[in-house]
Amino acid sequence: MVHAEAAIAAGVVGMCVGSFGNVVAHRIPIGQTPWFPQRSYCPHCQSSIRFRDNIPLLSFFLLRGKCRDCHGPISWRYPVVEAVTALGFSLAFLLHGLSMRALSGSLFAAVLVVLATTDSEHGRLPTAVVASGAVLAAFVALARALSEGAGSLWHVASAALTGLGLLGLVRWVASRLARREAMGLGDVRLAGMMGLYIASPSHTLLAIVLASLAGALWGTVLIAMGRARMGNQMPFGPFLAVGGIVSFHAGEPILGWYLRLFAR
Repeated sequence: MVHAEAAIAAGVVGMCVGSFGNVVAHRIPIGQTPWFPQRSYCPHCQSSIRFRDNIPLLSFFLLRGKCRDCHGPISWRYPVVEAVTALGFSLAFLLHGLSMRALSGSLFAAVLVVLATTDSEHGRLPTAVVASGAVLAAFVALARALSEGAGSLWHVASAALTGLGLLGLVRWVASRLARREAMGLGDVRLAGMMGLYIASPSHTLLAIVLASLAGALWGTVLIAMGRARMGNQMPFGPFLAVGGIVSFHAGEPILGWYLRLFAR
């Protein structure tokens, strides 16, 4: 019951964080900051958004997806980001209760949603967002080390190095084989940042494997539908985000199932 109440409260906080995440996802790729040149504004008419029109999820539907001033369309990306971030917060506290693990999972979800959005819309994983996510993860890791001992920092560091090293190697090999850049450095940095949150080398490896499988499956679907061709590049960040979240929350049972499968 306590977990359910915490999950509901966390979901409300997550919606607000997702609203801020929308600002970050919109402004950072175009060279602005979340605080400059002004507070939330309509991208069509540049008018400042009123407080009553800036309530997460609710305002979008009350306005029927249009700006109050110019009636320009509001992208569905805004409520989707808010809803997914809220879900990420709720899931973390539902599964892990009132704990540092839940806090870490919530921050992880918020950062991944922003990065998946920017990569999907702009083909970019902004270094500023990845670095900010890494700093937040470092603070959480230090806080956990105070209660669990300094040994936990080794797991965090080794997981980050696993993400950086593995995806860096994949990028190098794939680029040599394709004779062109097969993967951006942003994906490599993201894999390293994911390790800081997942805090387990094996689970970080699992996250990358799951991301690769999801990306391959989606690519196959697009090719079968005639919407892509072999050799076309697509953003890998969203798949890393999915793999990271799944591994963070369910890495242990998935790896346990895999080991039991081959132990027969």
